[in-house]
Amino acid sequence: MWSARQEVQNPVAEGGTGMMVVSLKQQLLYIFLFIFLFIILFTFLFTFLFIVLFTFLFTFLFIFLFIFLFIVLFTFLFTFLFTFLFIFLFIFLFTFLFIFLFIVLFTFLFTFLFTFLFTFLFIFLFIVLFTFLFIFLFIFLFTFLFTFLFIFLFIVLFIFLFIFLFIFLFIVLFTFLFIFLFSECLFLLSFLISPIFRRARNHTGP
Repeated sequence: MWSARQEVQNPVAEGGTGMMVVSLKQQLLYIFLFIFLFIILFTFLFTFLFIVLFTFLFTFLFIFLFIFLFIVLFTFLFTFLFTFLFIFLFIFLFTFLFIFLFIVLFTFLFTFLFTFLFTFLFIFLFIVLFTFLFIFLFIFLFTFLFTFLFIFLFIVLFIFLFIFLFIFLFIVLFTFLFIFLFSECLFLLSFLISPIFRRARNHTGP
């Protein structure tokens, strides 16, 4: 009777061992698929966010630096050339022509003192003050107005676009990843738990 009972119990034990081996293989396969999908999705999400943020920041910083340097260099170059040409051409030619014509035409009519005072006052007051005020006001107002508008527009556009794109991409991708991973976890957990309940039902069944 003991040997017959042992022979009867052996197929059950062997069958249970076979089901346990099969369930362990399935569990290992599901765990491997879960880890593989998680690594692929995490790598894709990280790469996509890094590329988007890097491209966005690099593009805006490059545009900002390029425009800023262009404005600074252009303003400096324009100011320098304008000042140099204005001072050289206007003052030199005007002074030369004025002094030449004044000396030639009005030397016999005016004294040396009046000529000297008039020339000095005219050159100093009119040319210097007019040139200084014109260049200073033009450069100051133009630079201030352009800098203020550029900084204001750049800050508003950059902050708004950066926050909008970052929040939108982060919410969309994080929601998609969370839903996908949560569904995959539930799917894999159902496959992992179902053999355990099946074995428990087989052992506790009639």
